[in-house]
This record gives sequence, structure tokens and C-alpha cells, in this order.
Amino acid sequence: MSGALDRLARRAGILPEYHQIDGSLHVCGPESAIALLRAMGFALSGEADAADALAALEAGGDGAPEPMLLAPGERRRLEGTDWRLTLEDGGALGPDVDDPVLMPALPLGVHTLYRAGRETMVVVSPPMAPQLPDLAGRDRVWGVMAALYGLRSGRNAGLGDFEDLAAAAEALAPSGAAFLGVNPLHDRGVAEAGPSPYSPSSRTTFETRHIALDRIPEYASALEAQALLAEAAPRLSAARAADLVDYGAAEIVLAALRQTFAAFNAAAGPRRDAFQAWRRRQSADLHLLSTYQALSERHGPDWRRWPAVLQAPAGPEVQAFVDGHAEEIEFHDWTQWIAQAQLSDAQARAKGAGMALGLYLDIAVGVRPGGGETWANRDAFAVGASLGAPPDLLNSEGQSWGLAPFSPIGLAAQRYAPFRRMLQSTMAAAGVVRIDHVIGLARSFWVPECGAPGAYVTFPLDMLLALTRLEAARSGCLVVGEDLGTVPDGLREALDGSGLYGCAIMPFERDGDAFVAPWDYRPRTLASFGTHDLPSLEGWWEGRDLDIRRRLGHLDDDALAEEQAARGRAREALCHLLESTWLLPQGIDPHHPPPALDGALWDAIHVLLARSASGLIAVSLDDIFAVKEQQNVPGDIDQQPNWRRKAPIAIEDMRESPEIAGVGRIMADAGRGAATET
Repeated sequence: MSGALDRLARRAGILPEYHQIDGSLHVCGPESAIALLRAMGFALSGEADAADALAALEAGGDGAPEPMLLAPGERRRLEGTDWRLTLEDGGALGPDVDDPVLMPALPLGVHTLYRAGRETMVVVSPPMAPQLPDLAGRDRVWGVMAALYGLRSGRNAGLGDFEDLAAAAEALAPSGAAFLGVNPLHDRGVAEAGPSPYSPSSRTTFETRHIALDRIPEYASALEAQALLAEAAPRLSAARAADLVDYGAAEIVLAALRQTFAAFNAAAGPRRDAFQAWRRRQSADLHLLSTYQALSERHGPDWRRWPAVLQAPAGPEVQAFVDGHAEEIEFHDWTQWIAQAQLSDAQARAKGAGMALGLYLDIAVGVRPGGGETWANRDAFAVGASLGAPPDLLNSEGQSWGLAPFSPIGLAAQRYAPFRRMLQSTMAAAGVVRIDHVIGLARSFWVPECGAPGAYVTFPLDMLLALTRLEAARSGCLVVGEDLGTVPDGLREALDGSGLYGCAIMPFERDGDAFVAPWDYRPRTLASFGTHDLPSLEGWWEGRDLDIRRRLGHLDDDALAEEQAARGRAREALCHLLESTWLLPQGIDPHHPPPALDGALWDAIHVLLARSASGLIAVSLDDIFAVKEQQNVPGDIDQQPNWRRKAPIAIEDMRESPEIAGVGRIMADAGRGAATET
């Protein structure tokens, strides 16, 4: 690459080279660099433009002082006495007459230092994020993982809602579970965008299809909404009884929400006043996302295919739309007000029932490139490149996930406000937050949409960790970083040093063919047997995932035979570990494990997991009831019912479930908290 293009790419965080899984060196060429720089908003047609773009970047403030990261109580000496500080809360500080070059100790927050006509971002963050003993009163707990969309109840519309979330937490708490974890609750946008909770329109607003309509006070007077649901009763009843989620039935509830909003508007009073006050406190982002939602219902989920005049949020045509559709935009604001209130209520009820942590919520790694967040604030994102992964042993072609990443240039220009809002939104009603693909705090792999080879883009890890610690401390929640995959050297140590918990997935915790003993896991981790993208315990044991991959064409016959042989060795290795710890049930030969799990062997595996050194243990609701199918099969869109599988048990039956109680006893016996009295 030319000198200017190379300097611009490095300034933007693009790594000049990386080693692939086979050890070969991949060099980022001009085609890739130009494509990724374009995605960040640089107007480049070739290498010749790089010098101009670099000069414009520096003239636009890229040469501003590096942000200042401070610990609570830390004081920094400055050069000169001509400075002043504006605190996050609007307060102001200046030089002290006794020591005018010594900056005072500052409160937690994001502040601004002015000196010599330049601004410096000052972040005061605790050295560690909240820890399990601080929040739960003990250092070893367990919880249940489930899919909110798949929760069954006698009152929902066939799709789990926020009332189901609260009720499930209350039902699971007596078993001793300290948390209930679910899939991301981000706003998916209009129905055509698809059901994946990991492909959201926005990570700062919530999925309104999870609103419990019958728990909105105004629903009692919304006669039209009640009539609509009465007319749809057969469809809703069938949706509740089905084994797969009927997302079409959820759209009926969205229609009834509009009619409930009309009843809300008609009933002027304290609640309407509270809503309007809440609305005034929100940033402009909420109203932009509500505008996007209203526009997308007319023009589709991808703003890049809208009429050109509607693609610019600040354009006159969009403002004319806002002026002409004020009530509709207010409706979308109102649904977010309701969603936030119901989610906060679910967290309060979970903790009130005895869960030490309450809700465990997930933050997706990216957003849809044509979704609301990129439309409302495209400078914060790379539009024209997707998050993904380079070629590896599982996928020789690499992966493109169809998700827009944050732009490091855009985040810095906005003082990392979009990143903070993303954290704040989920942390506000959670006791635990999981950051999907936390490796992205240090670097992420971008795949250009133009077909050029992908490359790694780096991010300011220290800054993002400081902001994560700050927001976690303010919300009082634990942070789990999903650190699976190719992890850069030193990243796990940096995450641990900030108090973030990692992940320990039992089938991946291996030393060659042998399983690592769980008591050798890192203490600051969440351990589990699998995840939503991996087979259940039952499915793994029987090789169900391998059969699916063969059927989907991901494995040929020879590859399938190799994978099945490897799985057989893995089952044998797990049985040897159980035997070495005196947990292998009588009658089982570790050299010839049984083809199917029985209850005794299932219990033994979970006793092994419960004895882990990991602070948190997550047990899947599907595993508790020996479900074979996994919630999502990566790499498949149409052939598997991804994101549609229902829970194996209704919420109403959870409290008296012997299977759930049995897991609680296993965990309590391992010192992970005794079951509370019912």
C-alpha cells in the first residue's frame, strides 16, 4: 500500500496483517483497506485520495489529546494553570489557588478538561467491575438459561413476554437459582427483518413483541383491543399450544397495542403525565428510532433501499414525515416506555423472589446494517462491512454475520456515547449482562460487502473496558464477556483485570483429547455445557448436531465419519474424568460409553459442573428436560426452525418440577446456594 493509505488505515485501526488458523500470514491489501475505510465514511476512490483523507481527518480533530483514564481519587498534574473542568453533571471546576496545576479528584463519570483551547475526555472509572460476592453475598452461584421467545404460559400469545419472564424467575427462585438468563431483548424492528434476537435493529431499544399486553393498566378499558384478541382467540390458543413459535400471532398483539395506546391517550391523568415527563428526559436517539420504526413499516426494514430523500434522518422530507405522523411516533415512544417498565418490574420480582442476581441479559455483537441504529447514527457504524470471522478449521471460507460493527473513528468522535447507551439500556434492568463476542472490545474481523478480503480492525480496549466498568458500577450488575474463539494474546488477562467474567464451555475446555477438570477452570467465569449456538447435552452426546450438519451439506460422508469418531472419543474422555472423580455411575464402562444418556449419567455430569471453580454455573432449561434439538444452528436460515423452539415445560409447572428441584439439590450440595423455602 502507499504510504498515505497505510498511515490512514493504521490510524483507523486496520491491522496491516494477521496470522490465519493454519499459521499463514495474511496481509491486508489496498483493496481491503480502501473498502473498510469507505465503510467508516472516508470518501476514497483509490490510494491517491488517502493523503487528502488523512489531512482532513487530522484537521477535523483527530489530533486531539488522548482521553484521560483515571481511577477514583486519582489526581493528575497538568502543564500550566490555564485549565477548567466541566463535570458530567454540569458542574465546573478550576485551578486551586494552593496548587493550580494539580487536578482535583473527580467523581465517577465522563468529564471534559479544557486547556490551551483543546478538549480532553476524562473518564473516571472504578478499577474493577462489580463482583459476585459483592452482589450475591457469596462467590459461587448457579442459574437457568432459557429463550424468552419460547417460554410457555397459559396467558401469552404464543411468544414469551415480560410477564412470563417475571413469572419464570419467581418459579425458579425456590430451586436456588440466582439468575434467569435469556436471549437478547433488543428491538428487532418490523417482522420482515426476521426472528433472530442476535440481529437487532437497535441495541438501545427493546423488542415490543415481548410486551405483556394484559399487564398494561389501560388494557382494561381498551375495548377495541379486547375485541381484537377475542376474535383472534382460536389463533392465539393454537399458538400457545404449538411446539414452535408462531411469530405471526405476535403481530396480532402489536395491533392490539395500538388500540391500547389510544385508550391510554384518552385517559388523561398521572400515567400520561409520567409518560410525557419520561419522554422529555430521553435523548433524541429514542425519537429517531421511533421515526425509523414508523418509516420501516411503510418502506421495509432496510433503510438503504428506501427512497433516497428518506435515508438522511436530518433531511427535510424526514422532518415533514415527523410533523405529519406525530401521534404514530409517540406510539412507538410509548411502547418503549411500557417495555422498560415491564422489564424493570421483572427484575424487581426476580430479586424479590430470592434470586440473588435476578435477570441475566445478553448484548448482541452488532446490529443489522439497514436497521434503526445505523439509520439514526450511521457515523457511529461501519456501513458497507460486516462483522465475521477469518477462515478457520470449521469454515475454510470464513464467515460474514451480516451485522454492522461500531466504527472506532465514529465512536471516538462521539466520545463513545453510542457504546455507553448500548450498555446502559441493557444494564438498567439486569443483575448480570453478557457481552456477546467480547473480543470485539479489542479487535473485530470485518468483511467488506464488495467482496474484498476481510481484515481485523482494532478498538481502544482500555477505554471500552473503563466505560464498561463505569456503567456496570452505576447499574450494579455483573459483566460476563463471551470470550470464545480466537482470543488475542493478553485479552483474557485484561478482561480479568477489569473484573469481567469469561466463559467456560465444558466441551471446549480440553487438553488434547482429555477434558480439563472443572475445578481447574478460571474462577472468574460462567461455566456451562453449551450455548444457544451449540448442541444440548443430550444432542451432543448422541451426535445430533453432526447429523444436522450432514443434512445441511456442511459435512460430507468422510467428514461426518471423522466427526463421529472424534465425538466418540470425547464421550469416552468425559467418562474417564467422571471415573477419576468417583462420579461415574455403576455399570458404565468408560471405554464404551452408552449410546444415550440416562438420568444417573446426566446427574453425574452436572455434579462435575457444579463442583467447578467457576463463580457462575448456567444450566439450560432444555438440558434440564433432556431436549435434543438446539435453539439455533449457525449457518442455516431456512432448513432448521432457528429461534422458534418452545420451552419443554410451562411456567405454571416450573415451581413443582422434580427435574428443576433435582438440579437445585445438585447445586446446593456443591455449595452454590441452598434452595429457598416456598
